[in-house]
Amino acid sequence: MVCIEASQRCVLILSNDVRSEAGFAELVRLILGDTGVPYDWEYGDHAGKS
Repeated sequence: MVCIEASQRCVLILSNDVRSEAGFAELVRLILGDTGVPYDWEYGDHAGKS
């Protein structure tokens, strides 16, 4: 889940497969725009590179 307090917008992504995590950063960017969330902390160099 990523929320932007200033615009009061959130996105929640659920999956039952660990392979989907590679697309999370790209999905959030598509829905909310550039949020500044440091995805590489969680997903390493593969963030947004599905």
